[in-house]
Amino acid sequence: MLTNGFERDMVKAFLKSGKVEAISEYAKIKHPSKNKRVVASTYTGSDVRVYSNNDEIHLLYPKDVSEIQMESVAEAIAKGTIFDDADDVERQAECLTMTNVPINAMTRHGIEGPKHLKIILSGIIGRMSDDGTIEISLTGIQNGQQFMDQLKCCKSEDDKEVDDLVDHYLGARDHESLPKDLKAEVRDSKEELKQIHDLDDEEVIDDDDYEYMDMGDGDTEHEEYRHSYGDDETYEEAFFSKKPKRLKPIPDDIIAYIEMESRAIQDVNDQSMIAGYTCSKLELVNFYLTCIDTQDCRYIVPHTREHLVQLQTELGRMLSQILKVRIPLVPLGCNATLPEG
Repeated sequence: MLTNGFERDMVKAFLKSGKVEAISEYAKIKHPSKNKRVVASTYTGSDVRVYSNNDEIHLLYPKDVSEIQMESVAEAIAKGTIFDDADDVERQAECLTMTNVPINAMTRHGIEGPKHLKIILSGIIGRMSDDGTIEISLTGIQNGQQFMDQLKCCKSEDDKEVDDLVDHYLGARDHESLPKDLKAEVRDSKEELKQIHDLDDEEVIDDDDYEYMDMGDGDTEHEEYRHSYGDDETYEEAFFSKKPKRLKPIPDDIIAYIEMESRAIQDVNDQSMIAGYTCSKLELVNFYLTCIDTQDCRYIVPHTREHLVQLQTELGRMLSQILKVRIPLVPLGCNATLPEG
């Protein structure tokens, strides 16, 4: 059996000679239980980066790769830490993506979640350290958040604006130096960005998210307006334009419920279900905060800003925790049930 030192030297030799296919084959032979293929590519950046795309782990390393970077890559591949680290990066990127786009509104419109943006975000936060590991640091999370904030201000039809922003956060000096698959992800992300821009802020909520006020005579506000205006079209216009809607309170036990369900996660279906539920509540909290901050007279928010900020923090923490849960290889069935609303 080869020694670890010899194995690392072999991977370094592949990097030096540019034999990227040999790196993929070595990783497959060395770690046969791993179900993802390692794909190595060069770019004009200065850092080693890792991102996942379907069943592939993409290793992005500088064209002018240093000796210490080659040692880091060789260590990660020889030991197999690159596989678990790539999974952690993907989970964190998913968390950042879900908390920065209107997932709930997109789902209601039958729009698929932004998978291309998630892949790009993975490359931004998936920076390899000199010891060959990828530890998601606070700085990395802040960079990912800043990227999403700035991306949402980009015009999706302006190809160069989006390309330049991605290049800046990846540290690439030349967009054309990026691997073909990553350039395709950037291109496809522009359509996702356009879909996000086309959604109205109000589409986060629907009729079930606000309650009608009792007018004191047995009628609700909803019914009184219908009596007054008669036909549905006139009624709808009057009700939605003249009277503020009282938004429903978010249940006090929401965090306790999510914590309980997250402890019961057994398979991917469980994880996706509770993550989606958490994300929808986080999106609702964000909408309530926007109503308060913009003094939107169309809505009555039943919570203080301080309470909502605390809830926002807790939900974000829970979402991150849920996405970090490692799922057993053999599915055990989906047992999670969600409350109405």
